[in-house]
Amino acid sequence: MTKERVLPIVRLLLVIAAPFLWYWLFGWGTVHIIDFSAQEVESVQISCSHYPERGTIYDPEEIQALIDEANAMQNKGSRVKLLLHGIGVGGSILYYYNFYLTDGTEFLLTFSSGASGDPVSEKNLLYWQYSPTGKQIVGPMCRGSMEVYFRLFEKYNHRPAPGAEQDAR
Repeated sequence: MTKERVLPIVRLLLVIAAPFLWYWLFGWGTVHIIDFSAQEVESVQISCSHYPERGTIYDPEEIQALIDEANAMQNKGSRVKLLLHGIGVGGSILYYYNFYLTDGTEFLLTFSSGASGDPVSEKNLLYWQYSPTGKQIVGPMCRGSMEVYFRLFEKYNHRPAPGAEQDAR
């Protein structure tokens, strides 16, 4: 093929690939993490990596609020960006959600936040989940509010969750 024929094909491929690359790097829309409602949940245990206590939630309205909050997280794209910021520097806090469903299965969700001082209303997070079969699913980076989680953590563990302190200042 001649250069005159290859160049338009390469340009067309770049035009087609650009939106997919943008979505992969920077995300778009929400990350719909949880595909069940509070009516299908018997209880939820919430905990974090910095405290041994686990709070158990039975109220369907509070459970639905947790589900809605997780499903409202905004997709911020690939974790490849972490390499540019120095992954493994440390200081992460893990926030655990253990959903015990009425059919006897368990759905585990974990959010990870670096100790960057993000306000509770706008946390930059990584997340992963474990399906009822035990398969780990790693999601994209996301950003969103953890206000419901922090409020319920304080209510059921009688202390503020780590990472909430900067909002009190």
